[in-house]
Amino acid sequence: PTVGGDRLSFCSEHGDYCGKPVADAWCQAVGFEEAVTYLRAPASDGTVARYADTGGVCRGGACERFGQIKCWSGLN
Repeated sequence: PTVGGDRLSFCSEHGDYCGKPVADAWCQAVGFEEAVTYLRAPASDGTVARYADTGGVCRGGACERFGQIKCWSGLN
């Protein structure tokens, strides 16, 4: 999952929300209802992640990001 060409941050910029709430919001932004599974990608010195809530960018080893999000929609 990406935002603005960068991987989606695992948390909101201020750390208020992490994991499922962020994954759900991303799924809804791309036309689905919610996230059914998600994986966290390891951070490293070269990691770049973008916060979906503010558009800000995080760089470095403290920037966890999603490696995968599987979305679901009951509107099939």
